[in-house]
Amino acid sequence: MINAKLNSAIILVRLVSGLIIMVYCFGHMINHSLGIISVESMDKFLEYFAIFWRAPGIYYLMPLSILLHALAALFTFLHRRSMRGLTKAEIIQFVLGLLLPLLLFMHISYGRVTYDMTGRLGYYSYFFDTIEKDNQFTFFFIFYSIMLAMVWVHGCLGLHRWLSLKPWYNRLWLFFYTLAIMPYITSMIGVAVGYREVVLRKFDSSWSNTIIEKTPWLDTAGLPMSSEQLKKISDDFVMPVAGRFILAFFLSVIIGVILRFIWLQIEKRRSNIEVSFSGGEKVNVSPGSTILEASRLAGISHAAICGGNGRCSTCRTRILTDPESLRPPASEESKVLHRISAAPNIRLACQVKLHQNIQVHPLLKQASPSDGHQRPTYADGEEVDVTLLFADLRGFTQMSNQRLPFDVVFILNQYFELMGEAIETSGGYLDKFIGDGIMAIFGMHSGSEIGAKQAIGAAIKMGQQLEVLNSRLEDELDRPLEIGIGLHRGNAIVGNMGYGDAMAVTAIGDTVNVASRLEGACKTLGVQLVVSEEVLQAASVEFPDVIQKDVEVRGSAKPISVFPVDNASTLKPVVVGV
Repeated sequence: MINAKLNSAIILVRLVSGLIIMVYCFGHMINHSLGIISVESMDKFLEYFAIFWRAPGIYYLMPLSILLHALAALFTFLHRRSMRGLTKAEIIQFVLGLLLPLLLFMHISYGRVTYDMTGRLGYYSYFFDTIEKDNQFTFFFIFYSIMLAMVWVHGCLGLHRWLSLKPWYNRLWLFFYTLAIMPYITSMIGVAVGYREVVLRKFDSSWSNTIIEKTPWLDTAGLPMSSEQLKKISDDFVMPVAGRFILAFFLSVIIGVILRFIWLQIEKRRSNIEVSFSGGEKVNVSPGSTILEASRLAGISHAAICGGNGRCSTCRTRILTDPESLRPPASEESKVLHRISAAPNIRLACQVKLHQNIQVHPLLKQASPSDGHQRPTYADGEEVDVTLLFADLRGFTQMSNQRLPFDVVFILNQYFELMGEAIETSGGYLDKFIGDGIMAIFGMHSGSEIGAKQAIGAAIKMGQQLEVLNSRLEDELDRPLEIGIGLHRGNAIVGNMGYGDAMAVTAIGDTVNVASRLEGACKTLGVQLVVSEEVLQAASVEFPDVIQKDVEVRGSAKPISVFPVDNASTLKPVVVGV
């Protein structure tokens, strides 16, 4: 089992080496893109490019980065107990990563061997002239475009997985998307245009002299070598080196697969720890396995956006047995758990190493990168003192039966827009629209006092916005729209509930039921707003001109003391403290 420090080191090696490879490839694409201007521009940039990458201390940086990146990736994936749970992007990235060392070493070997043997650069003007004479441009262009696409896509997928966990990444997605696509496109165009320029200038005698000056391979007479001479050099020097590397690479992969097979057989014999899942599934794993590995072995869908590296928190799991029986979180896991304000029985499945039987409940089957961002404490379920607001249009169902569907949707959207603005500008969380009804929650972040004041302020604004809406639709309506608003405060279970794309933060419990009933009481009492005494007490607000009443609420053991308000817009504004 990879320990936390080794895992962090491997991740760092993959990241740093991958960034070096991406910088190298990006520089190449910029170099090729200059072919749009001229082939001389390509040659000039190549000189500066070579000065940097062949400087002392940097000369071996690229080959070393390719080797370390390949070994780190191979070690990580061969060490997985199960290949289940890999996303399509991870599979594509892994397959491309397996081929990249071959492609990249073949590419840089040409330039390195040429420079080491002749001390001269392989200029683009010479290269284009050579493949034009051998009629090899079509083959080269197809091979180059595929190879570059494989390298660039592999790198972009890796960068996307790394950056997608950053809260600011989504705001800059268009910039990064453009940065990923445009260099590749312009480099393809640059190669084609540069080659075309060389073909058009081949009959120019001065250009022929330029090609001779930029030829790296010269014979004893100082003239460019023939194709036969170049082939002999390739067969004698380049191909043996490439052959040995290819053989070593495939032997490494084969040895790695064999070692993985042996390791898995040993692990199966040691699988004496039972992991039980809330859905009834069970699987036996070996000591030191993680909960995430157990989920994969059991074939249970378990989110892990970062690939199980302890960075995203999407693999968080509720421990159903005693969480104190587990080893305390390491520093890296503690940071992530603190960031998402996790409860004591919530742990990261990829970081918990098992040494005894356990029962767990994975919280996320699928996830998006935003699920790994900082989360409030109530996100996974918590009892919170909140104020609930319910609102409903009076008589709208009957009115909608007399109108065209387009008119109904138009009026409702106008209503939802104004009421939604009133709620959100007051600091409320707009939970949902139910038909022509609205549910909102106040105080999830700010506490009961501020939440109660915000809810009263929202009700006042809603009354004012209704007057604005009726003024707008005066010529459209037979009579003004009327609403009923109910406010109640108390403890409610708040959490992220639902399924799939329908997951959202909402509230359930008796407080929600009472608030909904108070909204219904508006019709019985003939008023626009009904506020419970609990809301006014929390807000330290009084309605001196409103007569207090008790109303029977179905599902409540005793009457609820309320304050019915004829018109919410006439109430004095409530000052909300910070």
